[in-house]
Amino acid sequence: MKRLSSIPGVGKKLAERLGLELKDKVAGIVPASSSAAAESVAALGGLLEDAVGALLNLGYRKPQAEAAVKAASDAVGTGDLPALLSAALRLLSR
Repeated sequence: MKRLSSIPGVGKKLAERLGLELKDKVAGIVPASSSAAAESVAALGGLLEDAVGALLNLGYRKPQAEAAVKAASDAVGTGDLPALLSAALRLLSR
């Protein structure tokens, strides 16, 4: 909603209405890999969510961040946040 309301002439109410009306249509557009990564990140919980949040704060998009954190957790494990972030950043820099 925030991105929609940043468009000139689109306020909060119109952005919410557009979001509700387009929600079902946009759901078919999202690639399956990003939704699968999002589900697996959400299922693993706190540490991975923190890693995704850190990547979002660095300016990466949510699907990119979730996929990188998922791949990094498969490679490194989920025990150490700095190692997880380092591996995810290496994957994103390729």
